[in-house]
Amino acid sequence: MFPCSAHSEARIFAVGAVRKQQAGFTLVEMIFVVVILGIITSIGSGFLVSAMDSYRTAQVRNQIVQRGRLTLEQMSRELRMAVPSSVRTSASGLCVEFMPIITATNYQGTLPDAENGRAAVNQISTGSFTFTPALAKHVLVAPFSPSDIYTNANPSARVGLGSLGSPPFVLLPLATSRVFLRNSLNRRLFIAADPVRFCISGGHLWRYSNYGFSTSALGDGNPGGMGSLMAHSVAANGTAFQLSPGSQDRNMVVRMRLIFNNGSTSLQLHHQALVRNVP
Repeated sequence: MFPCSAHSEARIFAVGAVRKQQAGFTLVEMIFVVVILGIITSIGSGFLVSAMDSYRTAQVRNQIVQRGRLTLEQMSRELRMAVPSSVRTSASGLCVEFMPIITATNYQGTLPDAENGRAAVNQISTGSFTFTPALAKHVLVAPFSPSDIYTNANPSARVGLGSLGSPPFVLLPLATSRVFLRNSLNRRLFIAADPVRFCISGGHLWRYSNYGFSTSALGDGNPGGMGSLMAHSVAANGTAFQLSPGSQDRNMVVRMRLIFNNGSTSLQLHHQALVRNVP
């Protein structure tokens, strides 16, 4: 009987072990696993969202940088080709205006000016030179400040250009007889187009052209002519355009301080353009 009893106990133990192995996870264990997985998922998704936000912010910032640098460089290229002392700003600093150089040459002899008392002239003798006169509107000699240019007074540093014949040119006809304020040290004159201006208006940066010539103080409004949008969502960082005036022996510097925006991301950019004074 003992061997039979021992055999029965072994079978009961084996069956119990099999049932215990087939029991699986308990409800508490399942809940614990679900909670742990939820925590891990929450942490992982937070890192993923943060990484995506950082990537989008970097992309937007890079776009603003590229747009801002391109805009500032475009303005700088034009300002560097401005007639010396023709650059002026509005009282608010939201607009800057200048006269683009078409060409430059040297005149012959001495022009009548405020000191030598010579009679006004209606043409200027030059060395033989050639240029495309389509946009040429003004002749300027030795301007030292914007007030020498943006005036209808006689004498002044500016006079309208008369009707030109065919190139090469050796005489520049003037629209009116003129006495200039002074002669150039190097007998140099500039031929320029009508003014161009950059303005921040309505939260955007505009380029205005083809609005003619005005001797009035520079304002912030649309002067008419042709307006071209240079950059959207632009604001002034304090004073948008500021001048460090030039002199007879010093160049002019135009400082630009702008804020470029894209949604909630903004970037401040500062830039300087040198306007060379060539007497």
